[in-house]
Amino acid sequence: MLKENEYIKRTDIEKNLSISSSTAIKLLRNMVENSIIEKLGKGKNVIYRLK
Repeated sequence: MLKENEYIKRTDIEKNLSISSSTAIKLLRNMVENSIIEKLGKGKNVIYRLK
């Protein structure tokens, strides 16, 4: 998804992968910790992009 779009939101991950909010959060957190993506913004305005 990130190769097709510059940015994604948690809700995009949930819809495209058909996963729960908590699973999406865990997945995104893991990807941030492994320096695959970076988190920009806070709260409801958080977006993610490739590093």
